[in-house]
Amino acid sequence: GRGLPVVSCVRVRGIGRAPLDAAVYSAEIEAAGVRRLIDVVGLGRETLLGRNVLNDWTITLRGPEKVMEISGQG
Repeated sequence: GRGLPVVSCVRVRGIGRAPLDAAVYSAEIEAAGVRRLIDVVGLGRETLLGRNVLNDWTITLRGPEKVMEISGQG
Protein backbone atom coordinates (compact mmCIF):
# COMPACT_ATOMS: atom_id res chain seq x y z
CA GLY A 1 0.00 0.00 0.00
CA ARG A 2 0.83 3.66 -0.22
CA GLY A 3 0.13 4.43 3.44
CA LEU A 4 -2.92 6.44 2.34
CA PRO A 5 -6.57 5.59 3.01
CA VAL A 6 -8.40 3.88 0.14
CA VAL A 7 -11.69 5.68 -0.53
CA SER A 8 -12.98 3.83 -3.60
CA CYS A 9 -12.07 1.90 -6.73
CA VAL A 10 -12.32 2.95 -10.39
CA ARG A 11 -11.94 1.18 -13.72
CA VAL A 12 -9.21 2.77 -15.84
CA ARG A 13 -7.93 2.14 -19.32
CA GLY A 14 -4.79 3.34 -21.05
CA ILE A 15 -4.13 3.60 -24.75
CA GLY A 16 -4.01 0.10 -26.20
CA ARG A 17 -4.45 -1.57 -22.81
CA ALA A 18 -7.19 -3.62 -21.27
CA PRO A 19 -9.31 -1.95 -18.57
CA LEU A 20 -8.26 -2.62 -14.98
CA ASP A 21 -9.49 -1.74 -11.51
CA ALA A 22 -7.41 0.78 -9.56
CA ALA A 23 -7.62 2.02 -5.99
CA VAL A 24 -8.52 5.65 -5.29
CA TYR A 25 -6.67 7.13 -2.31
CA SER A 26 -7.26 10.26 -0.25
CA ALA A 27 -4.12 12.42 -0.17
CA GLU A 28 -3.09 15.89 0.93
CA ILE A 29 -1.08 17.95 -1.54
CA GLU A 30 0.53 21.35 -1.36
CA ALA A 31 1.19 23.39 -4.49
CA ALA A 32 1.45 27.11 -5.18
CA GLY A 33 1.23 27.72 -1.43
CA VAL A 34 -2.15 25.96 -1.09
CA ARG A 35 -2.85 22.72 0.79
CA ARG A 36 -5.72 20.58 -0.36
CA LEU A 37 -7.23 17.15 0.28
CA ILE A 38 -7.73 15.31 -3.02
CA ASP A 39 -8.39 11.86 -4.46
CA VAL A 40 -5.57 10.22 -6.45
CA VAL A 41 -5.54 6.99 -8.45
CA GLY A 42 -2.83 4.41 -7.81
CA LEU A 43 -1.53 2.50 -10.84
CA GLY A 44 1.38 0.25 -10.04
CA ARG A 45 4.11 2.52 -8.70
CA GLU A 46 2.50 5.63 -10.18
CA THR A 47 -0.01 8.00 -8.59
CA LEU A 48 -2.21 10.02 -10.92
CA LEU A 49 -3.86 13.40 -10.37
CA GLY A 50 -7.07 14.06 -12.28
CA ARG A 51 -7.93 17.02 -14.47
CA ASN A 52 -10.38 18.09 -11.75
CA VAL A 53 -7.26 18.98 -9.71
CA LEU A 54 -4.88 20.08 -12.48
CA ASN A 55 -7.40 22.46 -14.06
CA ASP A 56 -7.11 24.75 -11.00
CA TRP A 57 -3.46 25.59 -11.66
CA THR A 58 -1.20 26.88 -14.39
CA ILE A 59 1.60 24.35 -14.76
CA THR A 60 4.72 25.07 -16.78
CA LEU A 61 7.15 22.24 -17.52
CA ARG A 62 10.69 23.08 -18.56
CA GLY A 63 11.83 19.56 -19.35
CA PRO A 64 15.46 20.17 -20.33
CA GLU A 65 15.97 21.96 -16.99
CA LYS A 66 13.89 19.39 -15.05
CA VAL A 67 11.76 22.22 -13.61
CA MET A 68 8.01 22.37 -13.03
CA GLU A 69 6.41 25.68 -12.02
CA ILE A 70 2.92 25.77 -10.49
CA SER A 71 0.81 28.87 -9.95
CA GLY A 72 -2.88 29.57 -9.47
CA GLN A 73 -5.68 29.26 -6.97
CA GLY A 74 -5.55 25.53 -6.19
